[in-house]
Amino acid sequence: MRFSAEALRACRSGGIPASIENPRLSRLWICPPITALKRLRTFNFYIVGFCMCGTPWKKPTGVLAVGLNLEQLDALRCLGAPRGLCRRTGKPHQVLRGLNEAGIFRTKVAEGYPKKFCQVVARAYDNFWVQQIGDSFGHYVKGIS
Repeated sequence: MRFSAEALRACRSGGIPASIENPRLSRLWICPPITALKRLRTFNFYIVGFCMCGTPWKKPTGVLAVGLNLEQLDALRCLGAPRGLCRRTGKPHQVLRGLNEAGIFRTKVAEGYPKKFCQVVARAYDNFWVQQIGDSFGHYVKGIS
């Protein structure tokens, strides 16, 4: 946790985009080094419900980011539906407890990131680097004119 906090600080100092994720109720989010980062204006904290990415479980997940525009994650919050129901489907969330029909622990099945979540995060990193290349090219063009 301390290493992650220091790595995020170093990325901020170096202008490198970075993010960490953990379950929303993880103790990570209440540890002093991480809460100190969450208070800084250069860091953004997002909460995602994986149900909004197409899974039958909610699995609320927190993402702390620096140098990235992850505002699209705001649309992936499962808010506004009656308690216990998914905003996307209107149905109850699948509880991540016990075994599924194939005899596999539901928590094991839910380990992977949903594709939609990965696409949003990957696009944010890609957009950052495209912007960097564009800015560099702009400086180059100004230098030869």
